[in-house]
Amino acid sequence: LQLLVTQDLAALEPGQAICSPMLNSRGWIMDEMIFYRLEPGRFRLVVNAANGDKIFSWLKSRLRGGAAVEDLREKVGTVALQGPAAADIFSKVSPLALKGVPRYHVVTSTVAEKPVWIARTGYTGEDGCEIFAAVEDLPVIWKGLLQAGQPRYLLHLLGEEPGALGLGHAQGALELLGLCAHARQGGEL
Repeated sequence: LQLLVTQDLAALEPGQAICSPMLNSRGWIMDEMIFYRLEPGRFRLVVNAANGDKIFSWLKSRLRGGAAVEDLREKVGTVALQGPAAADIFSKVSPLALKGVPRYHVVTSTVAEKPVWIARTGYTGEDGCEIFAAVEDLPVIWKGLLQAGQPRYLLHLLGEEPGALGLGHAQGALELLGLCAHARQGGEL
C-alpha cells in the first residue's frame, strides 16, 4: 500500500487517518482518498464513489506478500454530519463526546444505538464527523440524526424545506468555484 501513495502510512498510529493521493504505475494521481490505520498492517480506505471500481481493481492488481483487500462498498455506508451544529446534534444520538475525538482520527461508538465507526476528517472544511455503519443500519442512523437536528435544522437552503445536503449538492458548489471534487472531473494528471 505504501508504494501506491505519497504520504507515509507507516507514520500513522492506530486510529489515525491521513488524506493522500493514490498513484498509478506512471506515478500519476488516480484519485485522492482517506486512509485510516485501524491496527498495524490493517487500513481502511475511503475512496470517491465515482472511482471505486478503478481503485479497487488497481489495489487488487498490486497485492503482494499475503496482503488482501476487501471491497466493503455494498456492506458499509457513510453519513457526514458537518457544520456548526454538528457536535450538538451528534450528542443527542451518541454517547461519544465528539469534541474529544481529535481531527484525523477514528473511533468506534454507537449512533442511534447502532454500532458505528466515527471519523473526524472534516473533508468539507466544516467541523463535524463522518459516520460509517452497516448499510442496513443507515436508515435508523439517518432518521435519528434528522430528528435530533430538527430544532436546529440540518440545513435550510434556498427556501427549501429543512433537510439534508448531499454530496451532489456539495460537488455543484465546488464546481461553481471552479474546483474538482474528485480526479474524474479534472482527469488523471
